[in-house]
Amino acid sequence: MNIFINCDFNKNSISKDYDFFVGVDQGCNFFYRQNKKFDLAIGDFDSFDSLKIKKLAQKIIYLKQEKDFLDLEYCLNYLYLKFTNQILKIDLFVPKNRIEFDFNLILLLKNFPNIYVYGDNFLMFKLKKNNNFCYLKYQEYCYFSIVCLKKGKVKIKNFKYSGCFKMNFLNSKFFSNKMIKNKNGTIQVVKGCALIVLTKKN
Repeated sequence: MNIFINCDFNKNSISKDYDFFVGVDQGCNFFYRQNKKFDLAIGDFDSFDSLKIKKLAQKIIYLKQEKDFLDLEYCLNYLYLKFTNQILKIDLFVPKNRIEFDFNLILLLKNFPNIYVYGDNFLMFKLKKNNNFCYLKYQEYCYFSIVCLKKGKVKIKNFKYSGCFKMNFLNSKFFSNKMIKNKNGTIQVVKGCALIVLTKKN
């Protein structure tokens, strides 16, 4: 099942088909601007008036403003419980200039499978042992970085800096590797688990 989650990302349209649409707090504004019906709204709605989407959202879950978790964290837990017998692939669109939000995303990506996080100029996802990443599908991005989530080994082929490397936490050798256009660059996690961050040129 393909799920679209919007969290206050300035999108104008949806470029692919999804089975389930979610707005998280201010991310509901995307559906309101387009007058588009969607499946689920979740949030404390401290920055968006939920009355605007009463007729658009099939279900609205109201959260308390005082809590020790993010609205997005609650949303992901809810979805994985709701669709417990299905394989989920989630595209998550996030706001920019929220560094504390970015740190929390790393924790969420570590704990939840099959989530692809899109920002204004980046894409971030988890790569587990024996999984491969192929660059030809992502030609719009210019650089990639690897953040170690679990110590191990990674093979990098057909990028500016290639080879087989040990992965350790906060190892700077994995930051800002350059992609080579029209080459089928691959990243393979041989052991451990990694976060892959693709970025576009400024």
